[in-house]
Amino acid sequence: VLPNLTKQRQFIPIEPTFKRDYKDIERRLYYPDKDDTYMGLAMTGRKLLGQYKLDTSIDLAESLINSGESVVIVTNFVDTADKLKDHFKNACEIRGGMSDTAKQQAKEDFQSKKTPVCILNMTAGGVGITLTAAHAMIIIDYAWLPSDMIQVEDRICRVGQTENCMIYYVYCENSTLDTTFIDMISSKSANIDLVVDNSENSYNLSEEKLVN
Repeated sequence: VLPNLTKQRQFIPIEPTFKRDYKDIERRLYYPDKDDTYMGLAMTGRKLLGQYKLDTSIDLAESLINSGESVVIVTNFVDTADKLKDHFKNACEIRGGMSDTAKQQAKEDFQSKKTPVCILNMTAGGVGITLTAAHAMIIIDYAWLPSDMIQVEDRICRVGQTENCMIYYVYCENSTLDTTFIDMISSKSANIDLVVDNSENSYNLSEEKLVN
């Protein structure tokens, strides 16, 4: 990552009307049914939340594209990626299950401006992929670890980037799960920074969300 490049994060709050399926997940986080696990409930809940964030993410991406920018849209889930691809017909994709050759072709299509949209799976494309044709990124889902979030941000903010980068985080203000993940990864980042070099939290999403 180039030290002279600015990486700015902006939170995009939404307050969707949740349907019964998501409300049930939030209830079970506090009062689990038999055989429920927190990991399983969180995975299902995050997947459902992605669907509520789609319209806002698409509108934001369209606005960026209309202003002449390229954009990377990040998700962890196949269903969300599929719906993004249905909307952005000419978007390239980097997701799990693709060959290295297919990933390389997708990257080249994006870097050459053949398409202004790259739909990126956080796990499949979080490391070793250069997408500096964009200096805007929209993140729909949150990971378990701050390192995963930082790595995916750095797909656009790295060697070869000539513009300051804007990272947009879409989040549901009325979601216990989104709030929990933001606080969790902020706390983990603070602990890591303290242990490694006794520094202040370098990835404090909880604080940045309040500033935005």
